[in-house]
Amino acid sequence: MREIFLQVTGITTKARRDAFLNLFATWEDRYGNEIAARKEVGWVFSDVRRARSMLIKALPDMFYYLDDPQIPTTTNGLEGYFSRLKSH
Repeated sequence: MREIFLQVTGITTKARRDAFLNLFATWEDRYGNEIAARKEVGWVFSDVRRARSMLIKALPDMFYYLDDPQIPTTTNGLEGYFSRLKSH
């Protein structure tokens, strides 16, 4: 799953988005049901479960920036703004 998440920041085209979605669908087909069914509570496994859940919930809204150049591809600008605001 880490390899999948590392690709997110490099998605700049619809072709890359589609490749990412195919990669995640393949991963989900292979591991998703098993992860959802397990009752483990260890911190590593719970992190994997949480990451999977977060990605599944985010997918419908992740790629609006590909159609609208006014939408930034990262949250770096917001993070910098709030960091300055916090320091004041």
